[in-house]
Amino acid sequence: MVMPGKVPVVASEQRLAPWRGDNLKKKRLLVRAEQGVGDQILFASVIPDLAAQARGQGGSLLLECEPRLVPLFTRSFPEVAVRPAAIKTVGGVPTADYGWLKAAGGANAATLMGSLPKYLRGTLDAFPRPHKFLTPDASEVAHWRNIFASGAKKIIGISWRSGAFGGARPLVAICAAGRLG
Repeated sequence: MVMPGKVPVVASEQRLAPWRGDNLKKKRLLVRAEQGVGDQILFASVIPDLAAQARGQGGSLLLECEPRLVPLFTRSFPEVAVRPAAIKTVGGVPTADYGWLKAAGGANAATLMGSLPKYLRGTLDAFPRPHKFLTPDASEVAHWRNIFASGAKKIIGISWRSGAFGGARPLVAICAAGRLG
């Protein structure tokens, strides 16, 4: 399901052949950013499998993401080229700007990040258990361990804020929950 404004339009001169799960031999696949930061983290859970597939088939990946995620994804996926998304507004429409693509080595196929689970997670059994795919910043881990070291209890914090309000948000949640059942 594509939510308006969550997937930037690609300028016609920058379009690449769509990738639909086929062999990655001799392909440099651009995995396009879409939706919000939390969605991109969720979709990135399949990047290790896609990177292994690309490596095994003689291809490579170029992962586009929200600029704030570049350091995290670079640490977490060292075999993948990670670049920040560049979005500009053209006539009131968010448009992906791939002026950087040629300097980054180019690509010959592209797919939206949110489409990856369709190709790599067709069943619940396809989800790895456990599945650790993000690598934290070692200095940040040490900093926070030091701060919380004095307490005997484990502390777990979760924070979430979605940019989707009203409209289709309840429908999206219901559709996603329905697919799991």
